[in-house]
Amino acid sequence: MIEPSAAKAPKRVSAPVGRGRPPRLLFHRLGDRSGSVLGAAETVGQLREEVRTTSLNVGNLVHLEAPAKLLRYNRRTPQFRQTANSPEAFAAIDRQYDGIVLGYANMIRNYDHLDEEARDTTLAPLVRETEWLEQTRCKIYAMGIGIQDQLPPRADAIDPRLFTLLKLLNDRAEIFAVRGAATEAWLHAVGLTNAVALGCPSMFIYPRNAMSIRPPVRDRALRIATAGRLQRNRDDQRVAAINRVGAAFDSSYVFQNDFYAMFRGDGDEIIYNDATGEVDAEAVRARGRAGLDVDLTFADYRLFRSTEKWRGFAIGQDAYFGDRFHGGVVFLQCGKPAIIVQNDARVKELTALYDIPTATSDQILSGDPIELLHDRLSAANLRRFRETYLGRYRDFQAALRGVGLEQFQPIDADDLADLI
Repeated sequence: MIEPSAAKAPKRVSAPVGRGRPPRLLFHRLGDRSGSVLGAAETVGQLREEVRTTSLNVGNLVHLEAPAKLLRYNRRTPQFRQTANSPEAFAAIDRQYDGIVLGYANMIRNYDHLDEEARDTTLAPLVRETEWLEQTRCKIYAMGIGIQDQLPPRADAIDPRLFTLLKLLNDRAEIFAVRGAATEAWLHAVGLTNAVALGCPSMFIYPRNAMSIRPPVRDRALRIATAGRLQRNRDDQRVAAINRVGAAFDSSYVFQNDFYAMFRGDGDEIIYNDATGEVDAEAVRARGRAGLDVDLTFADYRLFRSTEKWRGFAIGQDAYFGDRFHGGVVFLQCGKPAIIVQNDARVKELTALYDIPTATSDQILSGDPIELLHDRLSAANLRRFRETYLGRYRDFQAALRGVGLEQFQPIDADDLADLI
């Protein structure tokens, strides 16, 4: 297993951003999603109308909101996504803001499977981002950068346009924070040595809750939430494994972008309750049979377009046992234990960094999911998680302070030690 490098001192120790007042920070990648008021959708068509305001994959909301929830800044600062590339626009940004915070995800990936036109379309936002970051004089803070899959340790393993942005972040960013040890190792191998593995910022919003996680009660039926990819996958075991989890417990399935793979088009069938996040169970089961040849086993189905509703739902569950990392993070944020099913490199990287309990699809399919859950969520395993989490929180907090950023809720790592 690749271990992240020892915590480093920042490139420079900065005075608090904003010179004594709350800094004016632009959370560029959050843009106008912050504080959006959504319509009371009931149909797939209505849900699709507002995908640009939320996200096709609502798991992205969990990490996109994290820097803005974590940091102390002037909350009257307007938020938007920079689109104008002109000297006047760049000068306005430099006047209005003290810093730009960029929250990323698994952006380091190879796009060779796309044709030239699709590759250009996919990379266009990153090219525009590079162009305007090159022009601004604001401080830059980059967080959450991750690698999608294993790549050879060469710069030419990715598109040169993506590498240009990564090099800019390496050279300019006050903090160049990446998700885990594998991402850090790859970036260092290609010469971008300012990258430091600090994890996903979404893990650090509610540290007291994370440190309060304990095993679920064993002697009663458990209410479990799960998630995955209810769609045609290259690996059909993924659907089978999550469906087996669903059958073993009183379970709720929480959709992410697989909702739009199952419900295609812009239909006007009433299938969604915006107030509760419930998706019509019969409609889901019918599509499971028709599209996946699977009899789905979950008691109910949910889709949350805001993280606050998602967390409100999580509070009422006993645990999470699913195949989506940020679906699990929502539960960890609420002090609920979670097992993350490992099926790809990015999940392995993140779970390893925090010692989050994991399982594989093979283990679920070959064993008893109930026994597997209690084994993974044992007192010893969750204590190991809390010990590791505290160390990661300490490193993250030190990195923020080292570049002059303050947490909105500055809970000192030493104050959490008693919760282990």
